[in-house]
Amino acid sequence: MKMTSAEINKNYRERNPERWLASLRKYQKKKWTCPCGLTVINQCRPNHLKTKTHASRMKLIESLKENNNNNDI
Repeated sequence: MKMTSAEINKNYRERNPERWLASLRKYQKKKWTCPCGLTVINQCRPNHLKTKTHASRMKLIESLKENNNNNDI
């Protein structure tokens, strides 16, 4: 019987825990620039998107874009 991709990945994680953890850590430490202008690591990305800082900065950016569009007309 053919294995699914989830089963293949699970087998790899079980056989190579050090390699898998190393690749996971490498991904988590990558830097990501949010549309609001802040730079965060991937590990903090979901939490950042829920913060008040992100929401307020995005509102400010949207209001600036609307003002620029109104001025162009």
